[in-house]
Amino acid sequence: MVKRRINLLQVFVVLMHEMRNQFVSYTYWSIIVWPLLIMAIFERFENFKMNTISLSTSEICRLWGNILPIFIFMVCLSYVSIIANSVAMDKTSKLSELLMVMVDAKEQLVGKILSIYGLLIFQIAVYIGVFNLYGGLTGSRFLNELLSQTPSQLLVYVVLDAIVAILISLIWTTEIASNISDEAQVATAVIPVMLIIGTGTIIAMFFNSPEYFDSGLSAIRVYINVILAFPPIGSLLFPTLLAEGNVTYWEAFLNLGLELFIMAFIFRTSVRQYRRGMLSREYSNPFYQALEKGNTEKK
Repeated sequence: MVKRRINLLQVFVVLMHEMRNQFVSYTYWSIIVWPLLIMAIFERFENFKMNTISLSTSEICRLWGNILPIFIFMVCLSYVSIIANSVAMDKTSKLSELLMVMVDAKEQLVGKILSIYGLLIFQIAVYIGVFNLYGGLTGSRFLNELLSQTPSQLLVYVVLDAIVAILISLIWTTEIASNISDEAQVATAVIPVMLIIGTGTIIAMFFNSPEYFDSGLSAIRVYINVILAFPPIGSLLFPTLLAEGNVTYWEAFLNLGLELFIMAFIFRTSVRQYRRGMLSREYSNPFYQALEKGNTEKK
C-alpha cells in the first residue's frame, strides 16, 4: 500500500485559517497581555529591581531546569484550550463532514498544530518587541543576560524540549476533542492532558536534586532512561536531571529523539481516531470515548 503524501497546500490553508480566527479572538490577546501586565506590576517594586546577573554555568543550568517545566506547563495551559475549542467548533458546527471531504484528517491535524506554534512564535515576538522598545525593563535585562550566559547546546536543548512537550499535548488534546458532542465538554478534553502536564511539572521538582544517579551505569539509570523515553514524561523531567548534571547532553538529545520516534506512531493512531471522532455523533464523555476507540483500534 502506497502512503499518501501530505498536502502542504491544505496544511497551509488550515494553518492560516486557524491563526486568522485567533487574531480576532479576545482569548488569544488576553493570553498575550496578562504576562505583560504582571511584569509591569513587578516593575513598580523597588526590591524587584536588578541591574545584572552573574551566575556560574552550573547555576544557569539549574535555573533553566526550574524554568523550563513551568514554562511548558504555562504554554500548554493557554494553548491546549485554544486547540480544543477550535476542534469543538468544527465538530459542533456540523461542518466536520464537509471538512473531511475537502481536507483530510492528517492535514487538519498538522495545520491546527502548526497554527499553535505560529501563535506562540507571534506571542514571543511581541514580547521581544516590547523588551527592545523598553530596554530598561528588569525582565528585559534579565532575559538578555540569561540568554547570553547560557551555553549554546543548552539553549538548543531547551527549545527542542519545549517543542516536543507541547507537541504531544496538542496531539492528545485534538484526539480527545474530536469526540466532543457539545461545546460544554471542552473542559473534559483539556483536563486530562493538563493533569498529565501538571503532574510532570510537580514531579520535576523532586528530580531537581544533585547526585540523583550514581556515577556510571546502574540499573536505576537504565530504568529511568527507558521510562523517560515516553512523551511527555521525558520532556518534563529530563531538563531537571540535565540541570543538576545527573545526565549528559547525549542522553538528553537521545531522549528527545526517542520521544519523537514514539510520537510518530501516536500521531498515526491519532489521525485515524480524529477522523472517526469528527464524523461521529455519539454523545458521551469524550475522554472515555477516545479510550474506547483506542481499545477497539488495537483489537
